[in-house]
Amino acid sequence: MSLSVTIDGTNAPITEGETLCLECTVTNTGSDAIEQTVEAGVGNLADGLKKKTLALGPGQSDDVHFEIEAVTYREGNDAEYEKKTWGRPVGAPENGDEVTVSVTKPAHLAVEVQGTNAPVEAGEKIKLTATVENTGGATGHETVALTADVKELADQLVNASRAGTNDKDPNSPPSDIVLDSTGMTLEPGQSEEVSLEWDTGPSSEAVEPGEYALGVAAIPPWERDEWDGPVFGRACTDGSRTDATVVAVQHGPMRTGRFIVEIDDVEVPGWHSVAIPGRSTEQDEYREENGETDWGQTSFDDLEMERGVKPGDTRLYDWHMAVVEGDVEEGRKEIAVVLLDENGETQAEWELQEAWITAYDPPELDAGADGDVATESITVAYDKMDRVEQ
Repeated sequence: MSLSVTIDGTNAPITEGETLCLECTVTNTGSDAIEQTVEAGVGNLADGLKKKTLALGPGQSDDVHFEIEAVTYREGNDAEYEKKTWGRPVGAPENGDEVTVSVTKPAHLAVEVQGTNAPVEAGEKIKLTATVENTGGATGHETVALTADVKELADQLVNASRAGTNDKDPNSPPSDIVLDSTGMTLEPGQSEEVSLEWDTGPSSEAVEPGEYALGVAAIPPWERDEWDGPVFGRACTDGSRTDATVVAVQHGPMRTGRFIVEIDDVEVPGWHSVAIPGRSTEQDEYREENGETDWGQTSFDDLEMERGVKPGDTRLYDWHMAVVEGDVEEGRKEIAVVLLDENGETQAEWELQEAWITAYDPPELDAGADGDVATESITVAYDKMDRVEQ
């Protein structure tokens, strides 16, 4: 004596992760009243087994609704597959029923980095291309985002924010650095190439030369609010939603505002401008016998320097007075003009030996000027100039 179960319908086809619903009719086919437990499941899935106990009189039937949560992808790699679902009385499987349902793999955007334009100079844009393929069985609407190696870059951006040179929130977590992103919609089996950029220039002024790991990730809609960056690791060879690559940011052209001046190995601050001497070589007459042009003498410009006037600081005036009075020991000095990179490190240096002031110009004063800085200027001659690379 047993109940019998008939499956009348399901909500299939379903997508992986959705709840599978079964509508069943349970009938007492015996001549006596019976109380028995019926159960429903998918394939050999034990964790998702659902049970209900019914008491039915002879010939009586009842409708039973089963919900089996999170039917998962377990067989093969096809975007769509079939699973057996069943309903039966406990202990009497021969009185049960089974049907086959269609399950579709959800959208899955797999990302693979194709290349970058690295190395680039600081201040240029890094351009990364990646292939995004929907390996799932449903249409995918996801965000593809570019991030950088967060630990190293976050410290730079946070420091820049505190210094007022960047809009990055200094209190935001280091992993919350999304450099670029774009939305993508891909049908099952469709792939597209996406281009993402990282501007290492003025908008991220604190970016230092070095190597950075860039990550690309496809972010499903349900993770978009909580997502805090991809996992950096192995290259994408397994259909992962994330991929990574390492790029190099090199020193770009030096900026004219980052320099120091040393006089006799002592740094002298406060310079507004320094015109490093140029040099030019004369072109002599054309020689017809061999078709060449000779060059003549080379001339060298003077060093032109302008500095803000400070109370009690008379070093330039005193230096020129030593020249005027013929004091050779005090009148000749060694000058170094040092060009710095964005980290304050020396990148180039011009050394002028046996330098002496040929002209000293005190500040021009104007009672009508509003906020102009008083400056003094000097013109410096020298015996030799060398450029030194670091």
